[in-house]
Amino acid sequence: MLIKIFCLLFLFSSNLYAISKIQIRKLFKAGQFKKVVSIYEKYPSKFNEGILLRMLSLSYQKLNKKEESVASCTSAAINFEDKYCYKYLQKIKNDDLKTYQFGLAIHHYHSGNSSLAFQFFYKVIDQDPEHNRSRAYLFKIMRQMKQSDYAWEQYDLLSKKPKFIRKAEKRFKRQISRQEYVYTKLNQELIIKDHNAIYFYLLSTTKPIRQDALKFLKDYYQQRLDARGADPKLLLRMANLIHIGGDSIGAKDFLLEIEDVIGKPVHLLSMDSLYRRIEKKIPGSNQMVKNRDKNRGVEDSSSTQENKTPSIKLSFDTANYKSLHKQHNLSALPSSDINLATVEDLSPIHAAEKEVYNRLSKDPSDYEKRWILKEIDRIDNELLSNENTATAREAFLKSERGQALTKQVERLEKELRRKDKQNARIFQGEHSKFKKSMKSAQSIQEQRRAFLGWVDRWYRLSNSNHVNLETQGAINAYQKTPEGQRLSKDVIEMGLKLKMKPANLDLPDEFLHLR
Repeated sequence: MLIKIFCLLFLFSSNLYAISKIQIRKLFKAGQFKKVVSIYEKYPSKFNEGILLRMLSLSYQKLNKKEESVASCTSAAINFEDKYCYKYLQKIKNDDLKTYQFGLAIHHYHSGNSSLAFQFFYKVIDQDPEHNRSRAYLFKIMRQMKQSDYAWEQYDLLSKKPKFIRKAEKRFKRQISRQEYVYTKLNQELIIKDHNAIYFYLLSTTKPIRQDALKFLKDYYQQRLDARGADPKLLLRMANLIHIGGDSIGAKDFLLEIEDVIGKPVHLLSMDSLYRRIEKKIPGSNQMVKNRDKNRGVEDSSSTQENKTPSIKLSFDTANYKSLHKQHNLSALPSSDINLATVEDLSPIHAAEKEVYNRLSKDPSDYEKRWILKEIDRIDNELLSNENTATAREAFLKSERGQALTKQVERLEKELRRKDKQNARIFQGEHSKFKKSMKSAQSIQEQRRAFLGWVDRWYRLSNSNHVNLETQGAINAYQKTPEGQRLSKDVIEMGLKLKMKPANLDLPDEFLHLR
């Protein structure tokens, strides 16, 4: 009897495997997108072809789950070089960078590449510190990396606890409880052996703490710092212990002193966590942290400029970027009903047009002019997103009002391009820096690391939301100079030489290191 049952089960499972792909195709063609997704959630291994992953991505799109659609297309692009998905990913990257990066992060996480997933989740957090799902994934990744203290810091920042971390959350809380035993048995001899566990407990507990434990840890970490020098991890632990001991002002001052040595994303996340906890104790303290994200990807290129002083100061400073919104009028142009625009009713477009002229009449700064152009471009892309509004857009551009606005935009662009050309001088010498970094690398592996570091920096400078708009204008102008064009040519050739970018394929930069 058991043999018969086993045989029936085997035949059933084999039949399921045989017909599942046909079922997926039929369900997709019938518009049963929820069922396609349901099959994927139950049997992800069935989606082992590019066409099936593409169907999955399109199903997610129909269900308005853009992040999951990006993740599915990423799988198709990486594993099967699906051309549709390459184009789709490039479009999402241009239209919605945060969704694009989060989707890539999900793909890499579920593919088992936690390190790469971490990088993309961090990029999302860098754009949107309140992105709860990214923090939840970072919490899980850091637990997998056995970095319990960093995991707790991300867990503590979650405004809501997503369902997908519930199991991990329960195990995490049990881990905190187990540390309490070690903590109660603490003596000076145990500190060296169990300092990680003790630090984690002090960081995460809500119970009263022992001052002798704090002293033990501070003394131990200070000894290691004296021996090692400026170790970011140890320095951040010292700052946290100062805060845990009740001296939040001292912790803030200590952070300000050590900011220059904090550069890795995991350490930046830890520092941000502590700043936020200090803010709870001392409201308004973060207003005083002016250099919080200084040197996060921007080098001072002014040394290459002899007798040439650029008209701008490059900025890649989150705090500074946010402050720009207070200094200037950088609010969005009215566009909430832009999707209602039709050939018969152009009023949603006229409302945005009216606001453009209103702001231009108030003698805006160059930075505000750049923002206005950026907003016009955003609304233009929204109008092009569907057939009805695209037709309305065309009708407006053909009208007298549309032609007048077009001329006004062209004048602004011409004015700012002239300044961008001048500001582009700050990037002079970038080509020689790139060549030098490639030449100094001793091995192919080192060349790849140097190459990816350069690409990542350049990408952040030109695309990150935390980059000053003047910086973006300057770098775009530099890319059009003879030196900038030579640099682009050498980068492409180096990418092909290192086998990090296929020939004749327009891949997003993020795919370079996957080839």
